[in-house]
Amino acid sequence: MKNIILMCCFMVHYTILAQTPQFNKLYNTDSTRELSPCVLPTTDEGYIVGGISRYNSSSLVYVRKINKWGEQKWQTNIVSSDTAQVSTYFGGNLVKTLDNNYLISGSMEYTNQTQRDIFLCKFTQSGDTIWHKFYHAVDTLYATNAIVVANDNGYLIIGTAWHQLNNAQSFLLLKTDSLGNLQWRKIYNSDFGRPFHAEQTTDGGYIVSGYNYHAATGYDMYAIKTDSLGNVQWEHTYGTDEDDGGCLVLEVAAGQYALLGLISKVEEFQPFWYTEIQLLFARLDSMGNIITGTKRYFANQSVYSCQSAYFDKQKNEIVAVTLSYTPNPTKPYLTKFSLSGDMLLNAPLSTGIGTEDYLRDVEPTPDGGFVLAGFNFTNPSRGWVVKTDSLGNTCGEADCDNYVEPIGIDIVGSFQQSMQVYPNPATNQLHITSTIPATFVLYDLLGRAVRQVGLDSGTAQISVLGLPAGTYFYQIINPQKQILQHDKLIVLH
Repeated sequence: MKNIILMCCFMVHYTILAQTPQFNKLYNTDSTRELSPCVLPTTDEGYIVGGISRYNSSSLVYVRKINKWGEQKWQTNIVSSDTAQVSTYFGGNLVKTLDNNYLISGSMEYTNQTQRDIFLCKFTQSGDTIWHKFYHAVDTLYATNAIVVANDNGYLIIGTAWHQLNNAQSFLLLKTDSLGNLQWRKIYNSDFGRPFHAEQTTDGGYIVSGYNYHAATGYDMYAIKTDSLGNVQWEHTYGTDEDDGGCLVLEVAAGQYALLGLISKVEEFQPFWYTEIQLLFARLDSMGNIITGTKRYFANQSVYSCQSAYFDKQKNEIVAVTLSYTPNPTKPYLTKFSLSGDMLLNAPLSTGIGTEDYLRDVEPTPDGGFVLAGFNFTNPSRGWVVKTDSLGNTCGEADCDNYVEPIGIDIVGSFQQSMQVYPNPATNQLHITSTIPATFVLYDLLGRAVRQVGLDSGTAQISVLGLPAGTYFYQIINPQKQILQHDKLIVLH
């Protein structure tokens, strides 16, 4: 009886492991072009995705609910127009409010190109609109890049202001109350600047970061620190005398910051084959000065930049979407950094189309993994959402998921003799012998996939070096997503 109970517990545990969701999905129709740059997890294990859809001259911004396997449940159109171009391009344009609803922001540019407004919409978890606001200035064109939920239950809209008189482009902050009513507006003078990221700091102020352009030095990384009313406390330009790029600045402790940016060349020696455009990590002090000795450079033999990032307070890690591009194919990565600038993870993600893959948002999920959103920009463009485990593993190229239909033990048993996994316990290498095509997946006790390898006829090897010693579980899954074999594996070092 004890053995029967243990086997039942084992099977139940394995069913749970098998349902740890991963997916890689593209979204569009035959007649539309679509982008999906922002995503947030929901309380029911699903996700809210924000994006753009276009058909001929019509455009709209939508929010879409998908389940834990990436399947669409509903879609609501937030703003649509046949005469104006409606858009939302960045991951920061979708946030969850303090009362467990959602906000999405975007821009509306009219056909005469003399008016561009920002809209802000609050909606429920079911997609029902609570309120809708537009923000307009007579002499200035607006565009939005992010929203911050403020401590006072209001909102800070971060965007760009184009001045029609001199064609200057500046950082823009619009502060609203909890109902979206405008409280104050700040425009920060610059030659040609654009913000990419903002957050409220522990002192109640805000840190806003992006790029700025000066005739003498070209494009530079740029950050502004303000008080709670938008008054500048400090501002800094970072970079070289050549064209650099934008940056994201994150508060990692009270009055302490980390910068991820794009720099054109480095002060220290680098191997000759490194690209001139590199990803820069640096720590900043309370006044925004780069702390001596904290610069780290990362090259990928092409332009290498950061698209979105957040600070994981529990793990003291920065989680980011980075992008390698020029020349094609563009290659997005799920990347982690320690606070000392060590790159802890750099997992490539792909639609499988071969080029023009972009990810604009990354968010943590309750199961310890990540959900990322973006698009493939080949014609017709398609929305793209990826769910990974904690190591950046997903089910494969789009469209896929790792949902496994449970099958009877008699079907599982019929393949036992055709597959072998040895040695067990394992210390260095694990050998998997199979006579049919299948996939071997190794899970830790939290259900996270830590190793995965495809199998053909013959023996495959997979390293267990780097895994903590302990108990793991594995599955061998056929192309029909049926579990052919599963068991416990012990790793010893």
